Amino acid sequence: MNIVYTILAFVIGFTVMVVVHEWGHYITGRLFHVKIDEFAIGMGPKIYSRRGKNVLFSLRCVPIGGFVKFAGDDEAYGEQTEVNRDDPNLLPNIKVWKRFIIYAAGAVMNIVLGFVLLLILYLCIGTLSETPQIGQIIENTPAEQVGLEQNDVIIKIDGIDIIQNDFNKASSQISSILNSGKTVVFTVERNGELVDIEVTPELDETDNRYKVGFYFQRQYVPTTFGKAVSDSVSMAGNMMSLIYTTIGNMLFKGEGLDQVSGPIGVISVISDATKDGFISVISIFAALTLNLAVVNMLPFPALDGGKCLLLIIEGIRRKPLRQDVEGWINFVGFAALMLLMILLTVKDAVNLF
Repeated sequence: MNIVYTILAFVIGFTVMVVVHEWGHYITGRLFHVKIDEFAIGMGPKIYSRRGKNVLFSLRCVPIGGFVKFAGDDEAYGEQTEVNRDDPNLLPNIKVWKRFIIYAAGAVMNIVLGFVLLLILYLCIGTLSETPQIGQIIENTPAEQVGLEQNDVIIKIDGIDIIQNDFNKASSQISSILNSGKTVVFTVERNGELVDIEVTPELDETDNRYKVGFYFQRQYVPTTFGKAVSDSVSMAGNMMSLIYTTIGNMLFKGEGLDQVSGPIGVISVISDATKDGFISVISIFAALTLNLAVVNMLPFPALDGGKCLLLIIEGIRRKPLRQDVEGWINFVGFAALMLLMILLTVKDAVNLF
């Protein structure tokens, strides 16, 4: 039954990501009064189409990708036709900055979608507690011997107030105090009461640090809408920053190439998420849509980032590239992307079987 859930999650999730992305191009195109020939979801031959007032809406057989075809942008699709420079509603005839916004809008909408999915997560499950609370007690350590307990909240150590509203800072503060190696007094909150417990840290030779022998406990707690918004923005920024760092390491250091996945690898990840429930699926697609936004804006031919780079060049030169040159650039870029997709699919298949 999990295979059914996986397929549904894959098709629905990617369809939503593509629709949101292409809607960004579509709505900004309409905002700037650009004629639109087609709004397509999926790739390959059409399996359904309906003509609206001025636009052909189509559904294609391969449920990955999509496109908005703007009038006059034929070179982006390997076609070369003469552009009527007198028509102000053709894409090549509008200002460079407007075209830049149109091409970038898809990635922007994917970022918005990622933020919304993260916001849903935080509102459903809450945010991680910032309180320095003791979790698992390690056996045969000072913490066990002196009677520290799970769920104890560390309030003070040797009279020094421990930060209660920033877990990372509190953790660093506690580690710094313990690293003196001296006997200290933990003041902990337990069942609503304050309890003082004296403990002597032991040296952990593996990392040459003094410890008392417990893990911190991170748990989700109910949150306000404002805090959920703030955490969603922060998490989206951190995730995109990590993606940029990962891509940079792959391109310039050759690190992490074995971790890059194609469609099969993505389906495998989604399959694992469906086993863990709805929250895990939402989390995976939040990461995927932010990943799509970052990758799509890379300055590579055929990607929106590549098109934006060409627009920057056009703005500097104060004239567009020749239509056939731009067409060839997009064709080569698209061919390279398809080859990469095939190679990643083969790699995923080999790893799977």
